[in-house]
Parts: sequence; structure tokens; C-alpha cells
Amino acid sequence: MSTDSLKKHTENNVYSCNECEKCFTHESGLRLHMNIHRSKYKCTECGRCLHSNYHLSRHMRNHSGEKPFECAACSKRFTSSHGLVMHRTSHNGEKPYKCHMCDMQFSRCETLKSHMNFHTVRMSRVLQGFFGVQQSKQIRESSHGQPIQVFSV
Repeated sequence: MSTDSLKKHTENNVYSCNECEKCFTHESGLRLHMNIHRSKYKCTECGRCLHSNYHLSRHMRNHSGEKPFECAACSKRFTSSHGLVMHRTSHNGEKPYKCHMCDMQFSRCETLKSHMNFHTVRMSRVLQGFFGVQQSKQIRESSHGQPIQVFSV
């Protein structure tokens, strides 16, 4: 990563953890994060440490099987309200997340990100075929965050 890129990634993250060097833009984020190292909110089932009592109680639903959030359209149940909100997009037909490389559309941002990995892996193999492993790695790194167009012949 270039010095300019590193600066861009770290200049707004002024609060850093002394134990793992993770950086945060707000002091409150660092304080919440420190609970993980202090084992303040530790799961008695699996030992995972979480940020807060809220996150711990939400996590415990994974072990108990409790799913208090129900979709009104299909009755599917979820452990978190966020899971339900993300699921609702499957019913309204909206697909606001569009792939800029192949124009496929998705209802969830996470699905688009997963789809983009397909293009990344495919592009990596194409570059390796043309340039070899070392040079293709340099080409990918030099594009830092910029899409590399794949053209079919």
C-alpha cells in the first residue's frame, strides 16, 4: 500500500487500540471495542467476547435458537431486527445494487460484494494467464480500489 493510501486509510482513525492496533474515528468506538479485550461481555456458551450487553444478548440467540423477529409476508423468523430488515427486500422486488461490470442487480449490498469477488477471481486468472503470477499481482495492486475491466475476445 502506498504512503498516500495508508495516510488516507488512517488519518481519520485517530483512536487506536493498544492491544490490537485497530483504529477508530471516535473515542466511543474505541471504548466499546476495549470491552472485547476485557472480556466484559463474554458468551458462556462459546467464549466469544462482545462489545456490549445488547450484542451479547443478541449473540446468545444463536445458541438458544430464539428468533423473535417475524416477517409479516412469509412468517420466516430471525434472531435480529437487522436480519428481518435485510430479508424484507426479497419481497418488494427492488434491486438497488448494480454491478458496474456486468449490469446484474441485487437487493442486498452484501450479495453485490460477494458477486464482485467472482469478477476479482476471474480477472486474477485472466491476468495470470497473460502476464504470469508476479506481474498480475502488481497490476491488481496498482489499481487499488479501481475496477479492472474484463473484455471478452
